[in-house]
This record gives sequence, C-alpha cells and structure tokens, in this order.
Amino acid sequence: GGIEAEIQEPTFDTLVRITLPSMSSSTSAGIVLHCSNGGVVTSPFNISYVGPPTSIITPSFGIQGTVVTIRGSNLLSGAQSVTSVRVFNGDGKLLFFNDTVIEFSLPFSLPSTTNVDVMLSSGAMWRTSGNVTYLRSSVSNVVPQHGQVGTEVTIRGVALNGFVGVQRVALAGIPAFVRSQTPEEIVVVANGASAQTGNVEIFNVDGGFVSVFDAWTYVSVANFTSVTPP
Repeated sequence: GGIEAEIQEPTFDTLVRITLPSMSSSTSAGIVLHCSNGGVVTSPFNISYVGPPTSIITPSFGIQGTVVTIRGSNLLSGAQSVTSVRVFNGDGKLLFFNDTVIEFSLPFSLPSTTNVDVMLSSGAMWRTSGNVTYLRSSVSNVVPQHGQVGTEVTIRGVALNGFVGVQRVALAGIPAFVRSQTPEEIVVVANGASAQTGNVEIFNVDGGFVSVFDAWTYVSVANFTSVTPP
C-alpha cells in the first residue's frame, strides 16, 4: 500500500540508492525493499519527506543581468545547498541562497516566459509555481550620436530601464547625467571628455544591462582663434 520509489542502479548488498517520488505534503514513513528473489527487507529507520516549497518570485520580469529573488519556506527541502538555477533553458548566476531566500541573475535569452527550476545538492529538483518573463531589451536609436559636454542625448528602445529604474548611463565610458527615463526613452546630458568614440551603456538598478556598440562620439570642444569683427 506504500508509494514506489525509483531505484538507482547499480545496487549492492551494502548500498541501495533511491529517488523519492513526488508527494503533496510532508510525511515520515518506513522503507521496505522487495528483492528479485522474493525476499523483503524492512529498514528499522524512517525517512522524512519534506513537502514542496512555497515561493514567490520578484521581479516577475527582467533582462540579462536582472537580479531575481525567490522568497518562501523550505526552499532547500532538506538539502545542504542549491547547486544551480535553471531558467530560459540556461543557468542563472547563483548569488545567494538559504532556506527562505534564493537570489540569482537572469542569463541571456530570447523573449519568453517560464518557471524556474531549482537544483539541490541532494539531487532533488523543484519548480516554482510562478513564472519569470524575459524582456528583450534593445536600443532602436541614439539621437544625436555625437556631441560634447552639455549635449542632450535621447536613447529610444524597448525595456530600457528594467524593473526598478536606471542606475547610470555611460557615453563612450563617461557617466552621463540622467534627466528622465521610461521603458521606451531615456534622456541624458553628456559630461565633458576628450574626443573619442565608444559604446552607449545602460546599467539598471536591478542588475540589467544594455549596450550599443560605438553609438556615441565625443567631438573636440570648439576652440576660438579669432572673432571678426572684433
């Protein structure tokens, strides 16, 4: 009348490994082995099944690098550690874990929505009930694409400022003053720099990152040699 567990090969006289089946709640039960010769072996020890974790995911959407937090109870399910977090058919970068909090950053992905699979050191895996949606952040244009200190630059695109907002924007590696921001448009003011060309980079508070290669050029500051008429 018990629930069958999967036996992991090979088996030995002194060692048998099993994989616990899925169960809906926590319980404790004995172990009974049915051998191929008809023998039955009953363990003197019980095994405790730890019920499925309960969890909440925040934020529920993001871009590459966005830090996602899973909060709940019993997240380790009796294991010592989290070994990996699978999301969007890739591994998230594991940042922190304990039995109530798991933090990781999203890998690159095509736009999609999926659950999160948490792999544990015990060999167990559990899947979140909530989903994460990957927003493919992209820049459609930068206007103007050249200037100097004080130039107002408008960056347009999709999902530019992540879940929380923009932390900083760099033009050719030089931090710019962020004047305004929406998911579709960020307006910044260029700081002073020598003549150079470089990437436009957007760093979000939630860890998300967007970059456009060689999209901004600092031009030389005007140098007046004469004024006519004086």
